[in-house]
Amino acid sequence: MADLPFLVAVCTVCALAIFPTAGAVNSTKIPDLLRNQTLRIIYMDEENSHIYWNNKTKVWGGVLPQVYEMIAEMAGFTMIDVGAGLDNSQMAISQGSRNEHESTFTACVADVGKGILDVCVGNFWETPLRRGLASFVTPFAVENFFCMVVSRPASPDLLSNAFLPFDLYLWLLLCAAMVFQGFLQWLLEYKEKKKKKKTRPLRKRVIKMFSSMFEHVHSGFLGFVSGGPAYESRSVSSRLLILGYGFLIVVIISSYTANLAAFLTKKEKSVPFSTMEEGVKKGVLFCCDAVALSTLESLYPSGRFKPSYDTEANFQAVLSGDCGALITSYAGLESRQGGGQYCNLVTVDTPVSQMMDVQPVAEWINPTLSFYLSGLRADGTIARLFEEEKAKMQGCEKSQDEETDKLTIKNLASAFIIFMIIAGMAVFVWVIETYCRHKRIKEKAAAGLSKSNTSVDASITSMSEREQKMNVERIVATANDRVEQQFEALVRKLEHLETSLLEQKRQTEHHYQESMSLLNSPGHVVPQMNWSPATFGEVDPKDIVAVLGNESQREKKIDQIIDMLSGLEQTRPAVTPRPSTPYQIVVPATPVLMERTI
Repeated sequence: MADLPFLVAVCTVCALAIFPTAGAVNSTKIPDLLRNQTLRIIYMDEENSHIYWNNKTKVWGGVLPQVYEMIAEMAGFTMIDVGAGLDNSQMAISQGSRNEHESTFTACVADVGKGILDVCVGNFWETPLRRGLASFVTPFAVENFFCMVVSRPASPDLLSNAFLPFDLYLWLLLCAAMVFQGFLQWLLEYKEKKKKKKTRPLRKRVIKMFSSMFEHVHSGFLGFVSGGPAYESRSVSSRLLILGYGFLIVVIISSYTANLAAFLTKKEKSVPFSTMEEGVKKGVLFCCDAVALSTLESLYPSGRFKPSYDTEANFQAVLSGDCGALITSYAGLESRQGGGQYCNLVTVDTPVSQMMDVQPVAEWINPTLSFYLSGLRADGTIARLFEEEKAKMQGCEKSQDEETDKLTIKNLASAFIIFMIIAGMAVFVWVIETYCRHKRIKEKAAAGLSKSNTSVDASITSMSEREQKMNVERIVATANDRVEQQFEALVRKLEHLETSLLEQKRQTEHHYQESMSLLNSPGHVVPQMNWSPATFGEVDPKDIVAVLGNESQREKKIDQIIDMLSGLEQTRPAVTPRPSTPYQIVVPATPVLMERTI
C-alpha cells in the first residue's frame, strides 16, 4: 500500500506524456483516414446547380459531384453509387425510412444515421430534426430564402417616365453642374465687362449682380434643354468653359435619349406587394417548404403558411393562384429559370431567412470530408464551380424590359470629370487673362500720367498766352473806349465851335452890311464918336474891319473849318503792332477812331 501513491504518480506522468503525442498523431492522420476505403453514397437529384442528372453524358453534374470527386482523389477512397441504374436514385433509400419521414431528404438522413448509407450527396438544409438523426459535414454554402410572387404587366406612369433614365443622385449632380457652369460663366464674363468703377448705390449693384448671375445660370439650364450652349462668350477662358459644357451636354443628352427610348418601350410589371411585412398584413397565403415552416412561423407569427415537401408543387400552386406567394430557396428558382421555366416569378425585398447547405455523413468519415471541404471552400474552388455551373444555364431570355436600368453617376462619371478638367483649364486661362489685363491697365496709366504731365505743361503755356492775349484785348478795348470818348468830346466841341462861328459869321455879315450901307449912303454923315483911349484904347474902328478881313477871306476860313469837321467823321483809330513787341497801341497825331487787331 505504501507504493500505491508512487505508482499513481508514475501513471499520471506517463499519461500526460503519451496522450498529447497520440492526439498529434491522430490529427496528422485525418486526411488519410479514408485512404483505400469504399463509401456508399446516393445522389439526390434536384435539377439545380448543386446537382443534376445529365441525360447527354449519363453522369451526374453540378457542383457537389465534382467536389466529392476531388475529395475522393485527394483522400484516396472510392465511391459506390447505390442508386445507379434506377429510374430515380431516391428509390435506393430504405422503405422503412421513407415510411417514417414524409421528406425523402429526411429519410436519406435517417439511413445515414442507421449506417445503411455513408453519404447523401445533395442540397440538404440543416434542421433540428435532421441534426438528431445523423451527423453533418461542415457547411459549404449558405442558402437564402426569398419571398417570390408572380409579376404582371402594369399600366405605365406617363408623368414619371420623363425622369426614369437617370436616378435621383444623377439628376442632382446634373443640376449642380449646370448651376456651377452658370456661376463660373458669370464670374468670367463679369470680370470681362467691368470697365469702370461703379458709382451706383450698393443695393442696386447687388441686385444687378444677382440678376446677371441668374441670367447665366438660366443660360446653363437652357443650354441643357436645347441641346447646346445658349450663351455667346467673348473671352478665351469663357469659350473654353463653353467647350467643356457642350461636351457634357452631348454625352448627357445622348444617354438620356437612348435610355428614355428604352424606358418608353418597356413593359412595366407590377407585384401585389413589395415587402414580406406588407404581404403578411394583407393576409396573403404563402406556400413554403415544410422544413422552413418552423423558422417562418417564429419570424412572422401572424402569417398564413401552406407547407409542402414537394417544391415543384409549391411552384405550380403560386402560378395557378392557389397561393399568393412562394417562400423557397433562391437556388431552386434559379435552377428552374435556368431551364426557361417560371420566368414570370420575381423575388420581393430582401431574403426572408437563411439555412446552411450541408450533407449527412457517417461519423467515422466526417473529420476527413470536413477537412477537405474546408480547404476547397477556403481556396475559392467551390465558388468557382458555382460560377461555372451558372454560366452553363440558359436561363430565361431577358428582354430589354428587364435589362433596362436607370443610369447612375458611375455610368457618366467620365463626362463630368472631363467637364471639370476643362473648367479648371478655363479658370487657369482666366487668371492669366486677368493678370495681363491688369498689367496693360498699369502701363496705360503710366503712359497716361506722363502724357497728362506734358499736356498740363502745354496747357499752362497756352493758358499764359491766352491770358496775355486777353490782357492785350482788354487794354486795346479800354484804349479804344477812351479814344472814342475823347473823340466824341472833341466832335461835340467842334460842332459847338462850328455853330458859334456860323453865328458869328452871320452877325458879322449883318453888321458889315449895315456898316457898309451907312458908309456908302449919300448924304449920310458918320456921327462923331467920342473915341477915347481910355475906353477903346488906340484901336481904330477900321482896324476891326481889317481884322475880320474882307468877305472872301472870311468865307474861306469858314469853309476850311467845315472841311476839317467832315474829315474827322470819316476817320477811325487804328492799332498797329510794332516788330520789337508782340502788341503795341499806336495813336495817330490826328484824333482818329482805333480798330481792334489781335
